[in-house]
Amino acid sequence: MDKATYTYKINKIQLKNGESFTPGRINVFVGANNCGKTQLLKDMLAFITGSKADPVILSELDITYPETWTDMENAYDMEIININQNPQLRHIVPTLDSNPKGVNAPNLFKSLESWLKSDQYAFRAATGDGLVTYLNTDNRLKLALRQPVQDLEKRGAKNVLEALYISGSSTTEKIKKYIRSIFGVEIYFNAFNLGMLEFRVGDDFSHISNNPQDAFKELRDFPLLDNQGDGLRSVLGIVTAILSVKKPIILLDEPEAFLHPPQAMQLGELISDLVEADRQIFIATHSADFLKGLIGSTKDAVIVHLNREKNVTRANVLDSITLNNIVVDPLLSSSRVLEGMFYKGVVATEGDADTVFYQRLFQKVGASDEIHFVNAHNKQTLKKIIDPYKKLGIKFAMIADADVIRDTHEFLEILKVTSDEKLINQICEERDAILNHFKSRSKYEIFSDLKDKTKEILDKYNINVDDDDGVIESVIFDYRSELKKIREEADELFEFKRSGRASLPDDLKNTFDKLWDSCSRIGLFIVSVGELESWLCDYGIGRTKNKSKWIGEALNKLYEIEHDPDKAVWQFVDALKAYFENHENL
Repeated sequence: MDKATYTYKINKIQLKNGESFTPGRINVFVGANNCGKTQLLKDMLAFITGSKADPVILSELDITYPETWTDMENAYDMEIININQNPQLRHIVPTLDSNPKGVNAPNLFKSLESWLKSDQYAFRAATGDGLVTYLNTDNRLKLALRQPVQDLEKRGAKNVLEALYISGSSTTEKIKKYIRSIFGVEIYFNAFNLGMLEFRVGDDFSHISNNPQDAFKELRDFPLLDNQGDGLRSVLGIVTAILSVKKPIILLDEPEAFLHPPQAMQLGELISDLVEADRQIFIATHSADFLKGLIGSTKDAVIVHLNREKNVTRANVLDSITLNNIVVDPLLSSSRVLEGMFYKGVVATEGDADTVFYQRLFQKVGASDEIHFVNAHNKQTLKKIIDPYKKLGIKFAMIADADVIRDTHEFLEILKVTSDEKLINQICEERDAILNHFKSRSKYEIFSDLKDKTKEILDKYNINVDDDDGVIESVIFDYRSELKKIREEADELFEFKRSGRASLPDDLKNTFDKLWDSCSRIGLFIVSVGELESWLCDYGIGRTKNKSKWIGEALNKLYEIEHDPDKAVWQFVDALKAYFENHENL
């Protein structure tokens, strides 16, 4: 095995609960707060470096070890050096912020060969620091700050700026390009301040002299990076560390910290560019904006959702097909949809007003912090929105108006969120019983009724060619409104959509209750009063076709009223809350 064939790589990650997954080049851990994203990075660091710290989540990493020590030495420039005639293997530490350190032994080469064959833990303890970079919110703010430098050739790089100095001007030019794209500023890597390395920030450094003595004076007028905002310092620390210190494994925690949403998205877009094919990066993030930028720039990201319950962390991986569907679909790739990946549960609704209303209800019952509400825009896309969450093991629910039962194909698509065929058949039988009730009216009777009502409208309005245009326009408006009303009322499910369960005869109300219970078991919550605008009739907010007006009045009313278990709207939200507390998605 030679440098061209050996690559240090994590092939599999196994958790303590027995689950395992295969990482790729770019790996992102998502999930609710305290699910274990950061802890998994720490566990991985401890395993790679042979730490004696007990892991919390991780059981083991399947790592590709070299066949011989020479393979490792050639691939990652791990040179055994003599310090006072004592052989030592030195590495810049994973946090990139202190003196190089490493194992020493009288016959270190033979020890490394021996550990490689018979003691992998000892081998990791000896070599791990040189194979992993760990960037968290604390250390990366300081990485690119001014640093003193001395004995660099003898000691080796002990920080990011020294590593950048060694890596050459081409790396510096790349860093300048990335910083310019995100922050719109220029940076200058100043090595002319004797005994110090630093970044200066400005708009234009093109006039800086190539003469060190002149450049030293010219650069003094530009502000130090050290005095700039946390966002610029953090991103410059991340980018410089990844490009300057070429370790094969990068662990990056909360890269979005200190950034505005657009900057977080831009940083996500850069990650794929920063990490070469023979390296792996593992990122823990809480940002939908960062995630959106990342998945929009690469097709080989591995998204891992972590969920922690009863002190057990589980992992679900988003398959490449679903991830690609998210990338190319404007609805699925929206930040609002991606935000759901950072919650314990997600509720999809038919529209914006629905989303706002039900989320406010959840706030009233104290259950909103861990549940994300997202707009699917219509019934047809409810399952489409839910599918990625289901595959990531995120609890989900859908809220749909009563007429969700109308179209057989669309209804069956929603039911596919479960694989329980017996339950699906039961739901379909209950749905058919209700639907047949409304379809029992003869089509000829419906047609005759439409014809008579249309004739009444025609007879009602009489205008002449000489009438004022304003009068004619008013008549046209009224005529259109009445035609629309006739069309809506001719819908077989008109009363069911307006009133839901109340529109049914007594014998079918029991069937509706069974249908509602069956659907709720798979996460489909049918609005029992028909539609959103019917929920607050008990509180004096009547139905209206002006949804914008209704939602404004409804939200104001929700500030006034309190939970009442005898009211239908509170019974509905209590059932939804109980579902998330007790239910595991099928």
